[in-house]
Amino acid sequence: MAMRNDNQQTKKKFRLPLFDIALLLLIAIAVAAGSYWVTQRDDRETVTVQYAIRFENVENTYSGAIAEAKELFSASGTLMGEVASARVTRSVEKTFDLRTPYQENGEYRYTETPSESHSDIYLIVTAEAELIGNGYFLHGNRIAAGMTVDAMVVGYTGQGEILSVVVAEVPAQQDGE
Repeated sequence: MAMRNDNQQTKKKFRLPLFDIALLLLIAIAVAAGSYWVTQRDDRETVTVQYAIRFENVENTYSGAIAEAKELFSASGTLMGEVASARVTRSVEKTFDLRTPYQENGEYRYTETPSESHSDIYLIVTAEAELIGNGYFLHGNRIAAGMTVDAMVVGYTGQGEILSVVVAEVPAQQDGE
């Protein structure tokens, strides 16, 4: 049986914990990159934009629901801005007139008559948007001319087309205000 001798001490070799150091370094880099990304994300420029949107063929019973100073929401419930201006015009119904064909193409003419039951609604909406690159974003959703959006106003849900997006002019403050 081997007995332990107190005079003989085993010397352990000191090893540098390279794996632990590499892991800590990797965590430090990830934290630094994450904090840089978060701080740079907050530096996005916020601008006030006004965009024009058109809803076509809205039933007349709903056209009164859309008015100035009401809020416009997306279909998911995200605020898209406040209605600054609303204009209602009669929708135009196009019907083909089969009695008078064009002679050169054989196509038929159509007649346009104002609709009695539907209207077109044009809105100017003011919103705070983020300017990212050359585009405007409302709560992560891009808005640009030509886009079709599903939108809601109290009492009406429909699909509209964005006609234009411009930066709103901020009135200059006068001295003494």
